Amino acid sequence: MRDAGFFRIFVTGDRTLLNLIDTHKVLRDSKHSLVELRPLSYQTTQQQEEFALFLERFDWDMPFVTTPLSDKKMEEPLYFATRGRPGVLAMLLEAATVQAFRRSMDKDGKLVELPRTMEVVDLARAFQRKMGAESRMLGINPFTHVGAFPSYPKTLEGELDELQRVLAGKAARGRQRGSRLYDDDK
Repeated sequence: MRDAGFFRIFVTGDRTLLNLIDTHKVLRDSKHSLVELRPLSYQTTQQQEEFALFLERFDWDMPFVTTPLSDKKMEEPLYFATRGRPGVLAMLLEAATVQAFRRSMDKDGKLVELPRTMEVVDLARAFQRKMGAESRMLGINPFTHVGAFPSYPKTLEGELDELQRVLAGKAARGRQRGSRLYDDDK
């Protein structure tokens, strides 16, 4: 596709994709521009308003008459779920769209009618499927959670610190598991 040159290719992913591109000669030589969308912060009133506006823009482009994106009460649950990352929001909304269509199917799996709304339950199911097992979510599904959220990062710096802790924890668990496997082989 790349060699045909008739169209551009748009690739999205997390930061590990940059490592792949930089270590693979063909990919490195063919990249023309990389755009990194920084996570939105949610600490100050102005940042919360910016995030709300971001959600509103997403809401306009959704294929539904209404979605929870325009509900003021859904701002923090959406931020908690995505940590302000545009790509994670897009992934979550794609999965929630699938859930909305599933609601509109009969018992044989045939679409009865096009769904007119995306519901909070669609977001809850999508979150559970896509991110429910992540340790940094603290076992909380933000779309079914009642009460205040526990402390979590609301800035890029805090998010990076949290990711470092999670990765370090995973690495430590991997080493422990590996040593147990090695000890079992003896």
